[in-house]
Amino acid sequence: MIRIGFKSIASKILKYELHVYLIPIYFILLVDNQRKTSVVWSEVGLSFLTLESTIILIFLLVRGKSVNHYKRACIFSVVTIFTLFYAFFRSILGNFFVLRGYSAFLVIIGLLFCLLLLLSMRKTTFTRFNLYLNYLFLSLITFECIQLILIYRNPPPEFSFALGKPQFVDFKTENDLSKRPDIYLLVFDAYANPKNQKKYFNFDDSAFLKKLESKSFQVISNSKSNYDWTLKTISSVFNLNYLPKEAYFYQNPNYATLKYDEFLRRNYVIQLLQENEYTFKNISIFDMEGFETPVRDNLHYFALNSYNYYYFLYAKTLIGYLHQVLEKFIQYKREIKAINLMKAEIVKTEERPKLVYFHSMICHEPYYFNEDGDLLEDNRFFFATKEKYIEQIKFANSVALDIVNLIFENGMNSIIILISDHGFRNLTGLPAKEIKEEGYSNFCAIYFPDKDYSQVYDSITPINVMRLVLNKALKTNFEKLPDEIHN
Repeated sequence: MIRIGFKSIASKILKYELHVYLIPIYFILLVDNQRKTSVVWSEVGLSFLTLESTIILIFLLVRGKSVNHYKRACIFSVVTIFTLFYAFFRSILGNFFVLRGYSAFLVIIGLLFCLLLLLSMRKTTFTRFNLYLNYLFLSLITFECIQLILIYRNPPPEFSFALGKPQFVDFKTENDLSKRPDIYLLVFDAYANPKNQKKYFNFDDSAFLKKLESKSFQVISNSKSNYDWTLKTISSVFNLNYLPKEAYFYQNPNYATLKYDEFLRRNYVIQLLQENEYTFKNISIFDMEGFETPVRDNLHYFALNSYNYYYFLYAKTLIGYLHQVLEKFIQYKREIKAINLMKAEIVKTEERPKLVYFHSMICHEPYYFNEDGDLLEDNRFFFATKEKYIEQIKFANSVALDIVNLIFENGMNSIIILISDHGFRNLTGLPAKEIKEEGYSNFCAIYFPDKDYSQVYDSITPINVMRLVLNKALKTNFEKLPDEIHN
């Protein structure tokens, strides 16, 4: 009797439009499991309540007093699936059909339109389709719950950059704060090594290099980056060490991305400088613990590499994708804002020495500027083209020189690092290995106020640049690491 009663109750429950409410649950579980990291229940709970309540509210408004409520619910669920799981559909198109970006977007929207047209023309009651969706998402949720339990019982290895804390001989830095040099880390994202500019773009950057050398900069002619991805490069630089090389990181890229961001937020360099009475100024594309970037505004919130849980969810959705597309149309405003903030920071009078981290995306697609810094009339359509890339290089050169001149005008006791995190990654028509190698081809030029470059060498990589700079500024004794290149 109990068994019969249970089946009866279950069959009645499954007749309701449960799938409408199950889809957001499955979405959150799926995305959370993809992270392959420890579950933060407060984040999961808040995400679930926000998403579920939003879905319920919209559904109640859309459903109204429809006679065929099953049909309305099924159509609503189809739209919800395409909206929440947009990134998954896009990934399938990219992996199997080599469709990416706007092409993938148009295909997905086209499929959704055709499916909605087909469903709206159907004259059935949708009872069986409703039941199928209920069973489908109950099964999927069950599977993801099992995955979640396995992750909870066998959590991924915990990595902390305490493991990367460099060891050095005890040191005693300059007691007079006024004699300690300011440090300016000027990162120009995707600025290729001048040798490769000549090789692949037929552009001679020697005029810019000569101007730097006339100001006593040491230009690193054979510089390469340790990584070909911004987050990895900057995270390793600010921790003076290579990122963990364990296989788990390479097998679980979502987990790795979140960890790299955590390493950067809680980095070692800022801790060390603060312990030695330096202040830190962040004019970059990243947030760091206690130092959020002032470049961001509401529209730019998700583009500035906020690798947090809520961004991870949001970026998977169609709305998140459209948000990112919108940002690309106005990204140039962020660049102008960052340059103005940097110039304002230079002229400020500080009682304590400072490290200023400036990160420009001028040379990173999409491309907006001509060589004079004016907006291209058709800037929204120029991405990784060689011709427009060189215009960005020329404008970046003028920005870099303006900043350097302003630093010199406001005091010569400053260490300046002009560097890029990686090279140009969008070459075509060449062997895959050569294209990959170009991604590591970065730019580097260093200025020391004492003009002593005896420890600088021609193939120094970003990790050792920061070690060398701290040895110069704080009289530390960080040893040189092997200059390695990693994926």
